[in-house]
Amino acid sequence: MIVDRKFAWTALLVILSAASSAVLASALAAPPEDCDEGTSSPEEGWMSCDGEIIGAGEGSFTAYNESCEGPLILKFRLKDLSGGMHVNVNVSGQNRYAIGLKSEDDGLLSTYIFREAGTVPSPEEWVAGEPVAYNHTQEYEVEILSYNGEIRVMFNEPDHETGGPFPAIDYLDPDPLPPGRIDFEALNGTFVRFSNVTVVCPSPTTEEDAASEEPEGNLDLGVGYFERPEQDSLV
Repeated sequence: MIVDRKFAWTALLVILSAASSAVLASALAAPPEDCDEGTSSPEEGWMSCDGEIIGAGEGSFTAYNESCEGPLILKFRLKDLSGGMHVNVNVSGQNRYAIGLKSEDDGLLSTYIFREAGTVPSPEEWVAGEPVAYNHTQEYEVEILSYNGEIRVMFNEPDHETGGPFPAIDYLDPDPLPPGRIDFEALNGTFVRFSNVTVVCPSPTTEEDAASEEPEGNLDLGVGYFERPEQDSLV
């Protein structure tokens, strides 16, 4: 369900601002002359080059082994998206929250979310978010906040005066999934480029705690790995 609720995210955003100076440092950061390719061909898989992560093809994904035990704040800069992608959080076994982003022909980026607990729900069960005005020539900062079953997704044009982030998804799961890792998934017929991946794992659970806690810094996501999912798991 999409809800309009306020809790400790305001304070967590303060933590993110204080801790976001460091950007993801892992095997995904490769110089242009030594791009890191996945197990799939570059035409149908993932690779990284010159600080960018590039995905294309038929349902390929790249995943990280690390996760947050409590609140998760994930940010990345979306540079180009043709087709659709999932940003999967709380990934553990067959469990995940899949945050869908899909570029449409009408100049909008449609958004949605679904909860998978062993079985991918039908598209009719996916929860639609707010559409985002999307221009392929612009870059957008995507910010995802996940804590105890509440998922918020916000967009911002970092190089333009937009009056603040645009809220696209505000979702509450009454039966929260446990913490898990992060996946980026390129859906069929998709090309996507993004960079500046930043993750923070703040510890406070209340706004008062958040205001008094110092950030622990960015989560080291470790070495990224590239893998093609089983055919029957593709959406």
